[in-house]
Amino acid sequence: ANLSIDCSSGSFRRVGDTDSAADWSGICESSDFGTPNSDINLGASGCPGERTLTEVIAETENPVITCPADVNVSVPSGQQYTLPDYTGDASATDNCNPDPVITQDPAAGTMVGVGVTTITMTATDAAGNEDTCTFTVTVDELIGIGENEFANNLLLYPNPTTGEITLKNNTTAQLKNIIITDVKGRTIKNIDLSGAGIETNFSLDELATGMYFVKINAVDTNIVKRIVKQ
Repeated sequence: ANLSIDCSSGSFRRVGDTDSAADWSGICESSDFGTPNSDINLGASGCPGERTLTEVIAETENPVITCPADVNVSVPSGQQYTLPDYTGDASATDNCNPDPVITQDPAAGTMVGVGVTTITMTATDAAGNEDTCTFTVTVDELIGIGENEFANNLLLYPNPTTGEITLKNNTTAQLKNIIITDVKGRTIKNIDLSGAGIETNFSLDELATGMYFVKINAVDTNIVKRIVKQ
């Protein structure tokens, strides 16, 4: 496009605030530079250009969460079990977010009684997409833990231990098995005691240092003892 400005003499400068020719006033003012012109050639910088609409699609793929294994714990008669924080035991992946947020319901610190409680774990990515999984916590009631002849005459030693453990049965009870769990109630080891004699030896060499619970099941009763692995 051409814009013609008739200036009587000398050079000129335009008056206006933008590069659009429609905003030019057409008034010639004196200038200290330039050569008198009869016309000015305008480029297309002030003209609207072609625009292409680009559709933006939000991220909609759900993360994938994996729950821990089912948990079995025991509590003394009349007591409840305090749910620990299981979020560190679950894992989650996502196509965009490397660390989806993991939550649990019921929350850590919730007290549950004897029976089966379903725990729901949820992974949420940065776009708000979610995935859930569930596992169960089964709470059993102990019979006479540490308060009867059976408890007093079942010995576990040495305690603390660096690995090797001896169970000595000074009772007439027929033992069934030993179930070893960690502090979160996860079953670590199950040892068959059918046909066992007075002494049974087993190893905790493969376990990390910390406290563990040893549930000794007999035909008519059971007992839980605490052991420390050094």
